[in-house]
Amino acid sequence: MATTELDGLITRTTVILEKPADWEEWIFLRKDSANRHHLWLMVNPDLNETALEKLEEPAAVEPEQYHTARATDTGVVMRDMTTEEFQRYQQAEKTYDRALARYTIKRKALNDFTQEIGRTISRRYIHLIQSDDTPYARLKKLKKHLCPSTAERELQLIAKYRQLQSRPRNNIDTWLEEWLHVVRMCTAANLPDVTSPRVQRDFLLAIKGLDETWATTQQATLFRSQVNAQAIPSLDDLVAEFSMYWRSTKPVASSLGTFATLGISQTPDGPSNGTETRANNDRRLECPCGRKHRF
Repeated sequence: MATTELDGLITRTTVILEKPADWEEWIFLRKDSANRHHLWLMVNPDLNETALEKLEEPAAVEPEQYHTARATDTGVVMRDMTTEEFQRYQQAEKTYDRALARYTIKRKALNDFTQEIGRTISRRYIHLIQSDDTPYARLKKLKKHLCPSTAERELQLIAKYRQLQSRPRNNIDTWLEEWLHVVRMCTAANLPDVTSPRVQRDFLLAIKGLDETWATTQQATLFRSQVNAQAIPSLDDLVAEFSMYWRSTKPVASSLGTFATLGISQTPDGPSNGTETRANNDRRLECPCGRKHRF
């Protein structure tokens, strides 16, 4: 399930892990988040724990490490150091300070990422990770329970792909976006159903239900390109072109409700106001008796 979260002045869309079908998108966003601070190699659930990068706090620098003891030493290391020893010690301290700053930033990012995992899963799965304190352990546990097997994933993707091949009933833009989204996932899963030019032919057949003329023209172009061994348009190209074509030939009709909103009615003789209407309703006919009646 998609939801939104506010990051400063930016509203971002995220995915809540509620079912196995959400896993691919959810883990993609978690990887994207982890890579902002180069954390993925520390938390990747596809790796064995021994293969993970470790975040280790840098060792503190001690002045004794840079001083060679002499018979004339007073016992105060900083005072007994030579100029060269002191300079090496100062340089080591600067290097340590920089390393410690990087470690602190990365440690905070790792802690934030651990919390992010808990915030982006369904409440009913919280119990799975309650005993896990590290992001790697949490991701590993969630993968074990929610990541679909290869066979399950392929069946889900094939079903989604076949659903796309029927004419959409409502939002055309959403349907076109789904074509790109589902085909990319099928390609990542190495499904033969979406190899070129099969996927282009399937898309054009589906489009025929919306605009037969455009689809037939594109089918002819695709056929000629194949016969002449020329480059054929990709699915992205076809979707983008049809999207522009559809918007230009099927514009949304403008609403004519402005006059109604203003309380003005349109008649062949022009607008009429309330005063004229009341005058017409109050018109009386003169009777032979000398009086005016409403009949």
